[in-house]
Amino acid sequence: KMKKAIDVGLNMLAELGEPFPTTEISKEMILEDFSKTKQLLEGKTDTDLLELNTLNDDVKIDTMRALIILSFFANLTKQKIVFFLVFRAMQISLSHGICKESANCFASYGSLLSGSFDDFNGAYR
Repeated sequence: KMKKAIDVGLNMLAELGEPFPTTEISKEMILEDFSKTKQLLEGKTDTDLLELNTLNDDVKIDTMRALIILSFFANLTKQKIVFFLVFRAMQISLSHGICKESANCFASYGSLLSGSFDDFNGAYR
């Protein structure tokens, strides 16, 4: 039932303009999306991150809420889609501004950096 609920959430995100892979997720696909996120962070100082604009787009805020909720449940079921959910939340925050859900996405990103990519310095930041 959990997988079906996640699929419904992913369909909703696609309707909000944030489609996700529908095929088997490969390590290469994860690394490609990780690279997109790292590019958005490239050259940004801690001060730059603290001074990101506030996200005012209601659709993007709803999208961020859905991403955070789905990433929690995807993490419980150990689905690889969690990488894409967290990376997308980071990409939205870095490109469009931050909202209260951004705090969770930055924490989740740090967790992925340390737990899956052995980037402890990046995770600490």
